[in-house]
Amino acid sequence: MEILKHAAVMKKVIRDWMEQGLQPRHDLALFVFLKFISSVVPTIDYDFTMDIEL
Repeated sequence: MEILKHAAVMKKVIRDWMEQGLQPRHDLALFVFLKFISSVVPTIDYDFTMDIEL
C-alpha cells in the first residue's frame, strides 16, 4: 500500500513542476526519489552530486 502513496506523491511533484513551467526529466527520477526518501526518513543521509529544483 505504501507504493501507492509514493506514486501519488511523485505524481503531485511532477504536476507541481509542470504548473511552474518546469519540464520533468526522466534521467533525474532516481535523484527525485532519493530526495523524497531523505525527507521522509531524516536519519538517512544521501550525498547528492547534483542539485535538483523541487
